[in-house]
Amino acid sequence: MLTALCQKKKLKLETI
Repeated sequence: MLTALCQKKKLKLETI
C-alpha cells in the first residue's frame, strides 16, 4: 500500500 502511494506521488511530481 505504501509503495502504491509513493508511486502515485512520484507520478504526480513527474506530471507537473
